[in-house]
Amino acid sequence: MSNADAAQLHLLFLTGLAVAGLGCSSGAAPLTVPPDHEGPDSGTGSTPPTSATSASATASSPEAGPVDAARAYALEFHSVGSLANAFPNVEHLGRVNTNGMATFICEPAPCSKEWTKLGEQARGSGAVVRRNGVLEYVLIAGFKDALGVVDTPEKAAARLEYYDDAPLGTCGHFRSLGLACAAGSDDSGFAVRRVPGGFEVATYGGRNVCSGSFGHAIALGVMKISFDGDIQTAHQNVIVKLANEKAFEAAQPPLKCVSPQRGRMFEGFVDLPCERSELAYYVRAQRQEAAAVVAFERLAIELEAHGAPFELIEAARRSADDERRHTALFQREASRLFAELALPAELPGPNVPDSFVIRPLPEILRENIVEGCANETYAALVATHQAERAPTPRLRAMFASIASDERNHAALAHRLHAWGLGAVAPAVADSLRSEQRVAYERLRTSMDVTPIGRALGEPEPTLTLIAFDQVSQALSTQAGDTLT
Repeated sequence: MSNADAAQLHLLFLTGLAVAGLGCSSGAAPLTVPPDHEGPDSGTGSTPPTSATSASATASSPEAGPVDAARAYALEFHSVGSLANAFPNVEHLGRVNTNGMATFICEPAPCSKEWTKLGEQARGSGAVVRRNGVLEYVLIAGFKDALGVVDTPEKAAARLEYYDDAPLGTCGHFRSLGLACAAGSDDSGFAVRRVPGGFEVATYGGRNVCSGSFGHAIALGVMKISFDGDIQTAHQNVIVKLANEKAFEAAQPPLKCVSPQRGRMFEGFVDLPCERSELAYYVRAQRQEAAAVVAFERLAIELEAHGAPFELIEAARRSADDERRHTALFQREASRLFAELALPAELPGPNVPDSFVIRPLPEILRENIVEGCANETYAALVATHQAERAPTPRLRAMFASIASDERNHAALAHRLHAWGLGAVAPAVADSLRSEQRVAYERLRTSMDVTPIGRALGEPEPTLTLIAFDQVSQALSTQAGDTLT
């Protein structure tokens, strides 16, 4: 690739990050987040480390920015008392399930036998209300209509409580994280805050605290309830992130989860658990880069077997060489920390199979969609941001070198995809276009950043995915792909 092409790619990725509000132009102050992406759900609570901060110092306290944002955000929540106030003229509120058993709440307690009898007769989960002395049973399916417009905090909390059996979070749960609701709030009260278009309600229960992976624990969550009663999960909320990290650290037995991989991996690759230290970050990264060497070498052999253009084959071979350099760079950083900590150096290699077979072209193209068009484009954006925001000049220089290569790898993935669409049957090409849309959607719902990754300059996924949409569309167009 010529210097002009490399400069154009660099500008494309910087522009994508700037559009997303990450402000990644060299030497510039962070740009203002676009209005459509402001607020706690945007994941902008983390302040990037400055160039004067050492990597080790930053990595030791990665939550400083997010914790400050979480404290300010928690102060906007107020406690809500009786959910019976969600209904007019209600003197008693309770819940029964299909087995006629009282569950979760009954205000004031206890629920009488006549309540459970109504539940048995209704043959469905619902709420029992005593309105002006008369018992009424409302099925869950009709609960939204029974509430009407969700225009009070009590209605928002009741809508969520009777939606999916999710126990509500209290201001006391906030306090257990070192946070506090608004002044005058009761720790036993349900935590609710008003937002544009509705309310946010805290929940407390079993959650997957490893985004895109596995690792269930009891943790605080946040759901948004619109005035119309629609419910959405606030995945990238600053409270959710802090609660997930605290729950992960406190879980017994210890949880293992997998955070995003760095670029192209081969089929069957088994990643290391997500990193909890700067040293583990470099060890995991060097192993991923070594796996990428194998993936590109296999890709070059398979492309040659399928008669692909020479340019694509040679680009795959050059990419394998790039990944060797990346492996060495991360090994250098890991070795440095092993020496500083007086630990024996352990740099595990990837689990490479004894042999690979030449796969059918459609199978290769499907893998390229996930590992190339999706993962490598995302990885290139992350590295481009780290080249500007990593905490030391040495690390910024290292990530700048890596980012330049990863941008080329992302562009190669899109060129390979465009060529492949014309090399397979039309029906297969249509299937590949659909699979690309699915892969992009999976990326949007699975990507996360670990605390140590954030400390080493990785951006928050919410905004990076906005940049991903910009960049992937541009790369697709440049490659001659008409996929929309």
